[in-house]
Amino acid sequence: MIISNELLFFFSSLGVFNGIILAVYLLFFTKREELANKFLGLLLLFISIRIGKSVVFFFYRDLGELYRHIGLSACFLIGPTLYYYLRTELGGIKTVPNRWKLSFGFWLSVLLLVGCVYPYEAYPKLWNTRIVSVIYHVWMAYVIVSACVEKVLLKKMILGPRELNRKEVWVLCIYLGNALVFLAFYLVPYTPYIVGALSFSLVLYLLIFILFFGQVPLVQQLRQHRYNNHKISAIEEETMALQLDRLMRERQLYSNPKLKIGDVASAMGISAHRLSQFLNDNLGQNYSNYINSWRVELAKELIAKHHHLS
Repeated sequence: MIISNELLFFFSSLGVFNGIILAVYLLFFTKREELANKFLGLLLLFISIRIGKSVVFFFYRDLGELYRHIGLSACFLIGPTLYYYLRTELGGIKTVPNRWKLSFGFWLSVLLLVGCVYPYEAYPKLWNTRIVSVIYHVWMAYVIVSACVEKVLLKKMILGPRELNRKEVWVLCIYLGNALVFLAFYLVPYTPYIVGALSFSLVLYLLIFILFFGQVPLVQQLRQHRYNNHKISAIEEETMALQLDRLMRERQLYSNPKLKIGDVASAMGISAHRLSQFLNDNLGQNYSNYINSWRVELAKELIAKHHHLS
């Protein structure tokens, strides 16, 4: 491969590799009751397999037909998994409904039956003309149905994006990212084939950026896992809450624009790590949001008293 192709291969395959790593973590290293994470892990796994097929096909077309069969088969399950994830995350569903088990079992049975009777290696023309079309239309149908689940969030995004909370932003990004990858593959006759893989890498890293720089559900669960062995007792929680509230009200530490979490922790006589745990686990917000909430309240009081302030 020439240099440009090497870079293209690197960026297109980067999303596949990291997508599989993240999928494995969500599926096997998060709590069983975190159902939304399991569906998100499946969604990432199926997309990563489908993208992997595209990367291999684009750069190494002579590796046989099995990888094409596996990649296209995984693509068949992306749509249903996206729908289940959105319903679970937005609806707070804790157990898989029986109708979901039946519908997913139906799609899986169809996939296995077609794959056994008409393997890609023996029927490449049938797959490329008929079966692939069915696969993409099933994916499209679920993208449309998922839009109905997301319609309230989509409306808020268009009319008042500031009204979206961080969880809603996260779920919307998952949906829109999936829709973007779908369009990249659906429009392949009119665009370069590798665009789908590059789109996935871009979407994945945008999601990772949002994940680690915002208070989305998965980040909160990761923080909870980190503190599981050092939980704050109810008595200590009450003491820390009163102490922190007194520091903010009486000394107005938040009025210092250069205030750091270490400064607040020192004033309380605890470590910055312990204060961060208390804010995340017990108050449900990070340090920046907590301090800013006090500053916003002060600003509101000033505006109420001094009408010339905007």
